[in-house]
Amino acid sequence: MARSKFLSDIFAGAFFLVLTGLPASADEDEDEAEEPIQELFQSGVVFPQDEGEIQLSFFPRFNRGEDFDRWDLGASFEYGITDSLQVELELEETISRDREGFGRGGSIGGIGFGAQYSLMNLGDAGIHAAIGGEVEVRFHGEEAEADEGDEEEEEGESDVEAAPYFILAADLTGLGGLHVFTQVGVEFEGGEEEAFVNVGGIIPFAGGAVTGEWNWSEEERYVTPGVVFALAEGWEVGFGAAIGLNDDADDYRLLLNVVFEK
Repeated sequence: MARSKFLSDIFAGAFFLVLTGLPASADEDEDEAEEPIQELFQSGVVFPQDEGEIQLSFFPRFNRGEDFDRWDLGASFEYGITDSLQVELELEETISRDREGFGRGGSIGGIGFGAQYSLMNLGDAGIHAAIGGEVEVRFHGEEAEADEGDEEEEEGESDVEAAPYFILAADLTGLGGLHVFTQVGVEFEGGEEEAFVNVGGIIPFAGGAVTGEWNWSEEERYVTPGVVFALAEGWEVGFGAAIGLNDDADDYRLLLNVVFEK
């Protein structure tokens, strides 16, 4: 009950911040915030697509766990409805392989739908906020499991997962253009909930940026450094590595982002 109240307080505060920023953003002719990169590796970005702008992303991942290896093959399409509101469609396939030969692998495929509303440069102070959410529907799924763990599906597991979130970010122009952010949210699945928090920063350099993320959930924790390069106009490629910090996390994840925006 206490955790549910904590989460509801977070989102109530988020809605208040967004709503109080609406008049200012509607009345002021603000310069667009500079986007150091298009995508992070394990966190959301506050920057929206402009009206009519599209973004195509391909993000394969390799995950090394205690007993299983997993390959995540994902792709997404984002479209700007307005300069503040964007929608997203995502497809993802996860394939697991038992590395030690003591269990069986699995395959999970899903389709996700998301939306995000962003307010940029609140009060001309370089402060940005966004509120959004994603709903993922699993169209097939078989969890990888060890032989001794041929258990029935855990109670509460569902084919539908929802994840509302809130992002607060700031541009620290006096520190070399450092962009810092915090994302908080909660995943709902089958009557259960799990909070998550992502904190990090982006340091731009000529032709790209260095990124750092700390990713926390009630089950898994990671630290995720990365580097992103801007290639030909509209193209971006990023390389990251997530290092597991607790027993429930993967040992490591190798992450690739390939993004095209037009």
